[in-house]
Amino acid sequence: MKSYVLRLLISSCFISINAALAVEDLKIPMDLSIWSYKGNKFECNLNHSDVPQGKFYFRSEAGGRDLFITDIDVSKWNRVLLESKSPPWEKRVVIKEMASYSPEKTNHSIMFSDGVNSLIKDIKSGSWIQLSLSRNDFYATQRITIPTIQMQQALTSYQQCRENLPKLSFTQARDQSIYFQLGQTKLEPSQESTIADLNRYVEVDDRVVAILIDGHTDNVGSKFTNLNISRQRAEEVAEALIQFGIDRNIIQIRAHGDRYPIASNATPVGQAKNRRVTLRLVRENERITGIEKSEVKQPSSPKQEKVQVQ
Repeated sequence: MKSYVLRLLISSCFISINAALAVEDLKIPMDLSIWSYKGNKFECNLNHSDVPQGKFYFRSEAGGRDLFITDIDVSKWNRVLLESKSPPWEKRVVIKEMASYSPEKTNHSIMFSDGVNSLIKDIKSGSWIQLSLSRNDFYATQRITIPTIQMQQALTSYQQCRENLPKLSFTQARDQSIYFQLGQTKLEPSQESTIADLNRYVEVDDRVVAILIDGHTDNVGSKFTNLNISRQRAEEVAEALIQFGIDRNIIQIRAHGDRYPIASNATPVGQAKNRRVTLRLVRENERITGIEKSEVKQPSSPKQEKVQVQ
């Protein structure tokens, strides 16, 4: 009798463990899995068709931000894995983990930013998408498998859109600083590249109505010399923008010399931070202001000089 009870208990334990470790596979039918592309000058989206399992889509944004976003019920789960998985007709099952996410209980949308490009690369080679949801204990896990067989045409359009996105978002483009070596007034290739990225953003944002260019120096040299150098540097940056095709009428140049340092001029490091040209984009309905208060040191010399672009 004791032996029978012991066997019964052991059997019950195995049943409980197996139930706890069971995996619920949610496979989206291939005929319901359709991908479509939608995009504009600032954002590209690759959307999966609406299915009961949730919403799934890729998004690329200006500034180089790539995301895979899913809207599913995560209230039961502590961890979500984003994976690529070989299609079901292949004999060898290959699963690669791309990223993991620990969702908040109140969130439904999960945004993966890591591993997205690697996932797309695998998709181009035929892989499907898999989401693995789990808890920290022995409760059941869930897998959601998303086919990609009807994605390739939309994926091509999505990637073309992505390649044409500005390298900068508005947040990144709005305030740019270009730093100069001691005595330097001509732009170096790396600085021209920065200006090219800024130009690309301005080209696509019709709301930009002004570009403020402010030249600054360290305190090495006379006030008059520094004012001239700051003007030369600002004009050099303005001319580069004009050469890229920016309308000269939206450019405003201001030369300040050494009157607005952002670091101490007592050290070479501080001087290097002060030798700069700043660029600020102004959108419509935005007020044009002077130097930001955080940058201002009360001037003792005459008011800033404004220079019109010739």
